[in-house]
Amino acid sequence: MFVQSIAPMKELLKDIIETSRDRIKTPITGSFITAFTIYNWRPLLYLIFSNATIEKKIEHINATYCDFWAIVIPLFIAFVYIGLVPYVMVLVEYCTKKAIEGRKTHKNTQILFDLNIEKHIASEEFQIEKIKTGHKEIAELNRTIDTLSSQIDTINNQNKISNDNYESLIENSNANEGKLQNIISDLNNDNLSIKAKFSRFITLSGLEDLIIMKKDEKEYFLEYCDFTFFKKQSTHWYSDELTDKYLKLELIAEITKKEYILLPLGSRFYEYLIEEKMDNPI
Repeated sequence: MFVQSIAPMKELLKDIIETSRDRIKTPITGSFITAFTIYNWRPLLYLIFSNATIEKKIEHINATYCDFWAIVIPLFIAFVYIGLVPYVMVLVEYCTKKAIEGRKTHKNTQILFDLNIEKHIASEEFQIEKIKTGHKEIAELNRTIDTLSSQIDTINNQNKISNDNYESLIENSNANEGKLQNIISDLNNDNLSIKAKFSRFITLSGLEDLIIMKKDEKEYFLEYCDFTFFKKQSTHWYSDELTDKYLKLELIAEITKKEYILLPLGSRFYEYLIEEKMDNPI
């Protein structure tokens, strides 16, 4: 309860201090305090530095200094200060305006004069340094010219060598182009021959009717063989209709009920599909 009662008191004191601080900052308050202190300096000094008891001090101040004018005169001085001082300051600034402008003009003139002297000195020093370094710059320029001339000669020689190499490459390229055309012609002839042999092989092997099957049917046959004959896992469920289709195509044969073997035609077709899959991966 004690702690809870202290918190509101602290807030109240804080508000009072903030309010008093804002009021003291106002012109009338500050002026009044200053005038009151100056006018009532004797009772204040007596109150602070006297060795008498506080009761004696209060009695002496009430009897000697506390009257109507102790408050009115400082208040009057504060109002006069607030009302007249701004006009006095304006008058002082008006009277000293010419003097202030003259001082600033004279100061700026002096600064410009000093800057012109420094500029002239810097220009003369630059001319002197330019004369001193003139011969050095000419010698350096001649060395630079010689270096650049040497670099140009080197670049010209390199360009000549590059042109000779380029002409040689063109001649070799023309010769190689003829050889390349002959090689391409030979490859085309070999390719035609291989295609004819492969077509003949398909015709003789009895696969001509099978390789025109749809892609998904070929993939189903591969997975069917892997699952049925090579005991590999499969993600599809194979129906009896699919089995009957492979029986009719003479790819498989039934040896007992629900037991099948892969016929030679089916084996060749399976190997063909494996090679096709390796040549054309997905």
